[in-house]
Amino acid sequence: MDLADIIHDVVRRLLDESSADWRMGTVTALTPDSTAGTLLVDVGGGTVVKARRAATYTSPVVGDRVWADRNRAGEWRVTGKLA
Repeated sequence: MDLADIIHDVVRRLLDESSADWRMGTVTALTPDSTAGTLLVDVGGGTVVKARRAATYTSPVVGDRVWADRNRAGEWRVTGKLA
């Protein structure tokens, strides 16, 4: 790997970490505070995140396919179950 490849990888990683993102995911677990609005979601690539759920997503179930958004600060939210 040469210097150009290393720089490219670093810049790409920084952009990925600092940009907003959305993904389809699967609810993997209800956290102990899931009634307070958080759950664990597999967003692909072996990445499981703790996400805040929207107030309208009232009955999350493990296995639900969901829409997950990440803001620039790296915080995840789930807006609801996909059909």
